[in-house]
Amino acid sequence: MKKSLSSLRFLFSFLVFIGHLGLTKVSVGHAFFIILSGFILMYVYEKRLISNSISKKEFFLKRLKRIYPLHIITLLVAVFFVLQDVCENGMFFSAKFFVNLFLIQAFIPFGDFYFSFNGVSWNVSVLLFCYFVFPFIVPFFSTISLRKFTFLILSIGIGIFILMLFIPQKLHHALFYISPILRIFDFIFGIYLFKLSHYFSKKKYNYSILEVSSLIVFLIFFIVANFFPKIFLPFAYSIYFWIPLGFFILIFSVEKGIISNYILKKSIFLFLGALSYPFYMWHQLVIRFFERLDFGYHGNTKFIFLFLIALTFTIIVSYLYSILEKKYIKKLMTKIN
Repeated sequence: MKKSLSSLRFLFSFLVFIGHLGLTKVSVGHAFFIILSGFILMYVYEKRLISNSISKKEFFLKRLKRIYPLHIITLLVAVFFVLQDVCENGMFFSAKFFVNLFLIQAFIPFGDFYFSFNGVSWNVSVLLFCYFVFPFIVPFFSTISLRKFTFLILSIGIGIFILMLFIPQKLHHALFYISPILRIFDFIFGIYLFKLSHYFSKKKYNYSILEVSSLIVFLIFFIVANFFPKIFLPFAYSIYFWIPLGFFILIFSVEKGIISNYILKKSIFLFLGALSYPFYMWHQLVIRFFERLDFGYHGNTKFIFLFLIALTFTIIVSYLYSILEKKYIKKLMTKIN
């Protein structure tokens, strides 16, 4: 993976973290992960899949081994937070556990299912669906012209916009924010960005200025959406962020500016970038754990304390998991074929 993009993954995981602390009303981190996945998978696997140097099955199993072990661990930990549900409704508990176990919860348009157990794993459910679809769509998107692809993306964006206008509001969150059937288009947008990057990287620009500009554009879109969520939802569930995130990923993927080529390649950012997935998967469980404890603080002091201890503990747990993954889990996954 391009090092600057790896570092950015942690920054967007952090945005999800502060969102779950209630500091933001509109989330952008999940859209970033899905779009970036489309971009990165084309970057890493396009030629390998086209040349059959890796089969569809090998590709899918490789991605599954990357995400599934931590999902299972956090799912089992999350059980301790919902043990009361077993006594109240054992059948409902079992159904929710089953769909989480097989990462299909995002297909069920009810919050009790897609936010059950480790709530953030709905995004992993979406990504797993994208991983399954990816090998089958690579040949088409590998050969389509940039002009036709651009027209396709515009058509998809307009189509989603129209759907958002006519589908009842009560279904907006489940369909446009959660559903893999619609979020696959964010993934395809990431594939489009990769195709566009071939053309863009050949141009000579002042990339340092472009990086700062893309950061400013993103912040404007993000801040405005959070100040006026009622105006920008449901569009901010996906297509609203296509332009700022697309600009952002496209510019930073070139790695020719001072931010991407120097700052984001500092060891601290690379270290945090490597922890982005475990950080994302652990953070909400950590927040829920510390929210249950009474440290005697109140008001802003309580919030600041929760922020600091949850952030610190999540980074520590993520780092410990990364060690466990390197020493044991990867070796175990290698033996499983």
